[in-house]
Amino acid sequence: APATSSTPRICASSAQAGETCYDFAKQTAGYKFYIGDTVQAEHLKVHVTDYMKQGVKAAPEAGPTSQFVEVKTSTLAGGTLPELYTYLATMRIQPRSPVRQIRLRVGESQGGAYQGHANIELNGTVYEVTGSLNGLDGAEFGDPATGVVKVAANLALRDGNRYDGMLKVRALSGQIASFGIGGVAVAVDDVCFTP
Repeated sequence: APATSSTPRICASSAQAGETCYDFAKQTAGYKFYIGDTVQAEHLKVHVTDYMKQGVKAAPEAGPTSQFVEVKTSTLAGGTLPELYTYLATMRIQPRSPVRQIRLRVGESQGGAYQGHANIELNGTVYEVTGSLNGLDGAEFGDPATGVVKVAANLALRDGNRYDGMLKVRALSGQIASFGIGGVAVAVDDVCFTP
């Protein structure tokens, strides 16, 4: 079923100085959001969008219900239960007002047909990432006309094929109106904004 504004809201959690943070502690475990769904929250929206591989939308044989973002009782991102988990989908996080920085916990599994591949979205433009998200450390994305961000990634390899840690996206110019992340098995928790 498509998500609506009556879907449980993302709740605020503790933050560092100057940040507003959200975790998924009050979300209903097991609930799935599909391509096109939107989760409404007090200070942000989460849009579930297509996952791209080599410029083509993922089209799994099992059909569109096999692409989702799930409220999952796992700790792939290294936070507390539950977290948001993507499967062949991208979650685009849109603050109500543009921000200068987004910091979040992230985890990724490096296995399967899309091994070492993820999507990052910035202000509506999707970038494909090959290899671990940790390889984004120091990378800059964006368009000088609308805004450029710099990524700081600090993920550690766990269990041979799983990375988890912090990802920070900071505006070097302009502001961040939306930020997306997704993949075959990417989890997110503790999303923090700095205005």
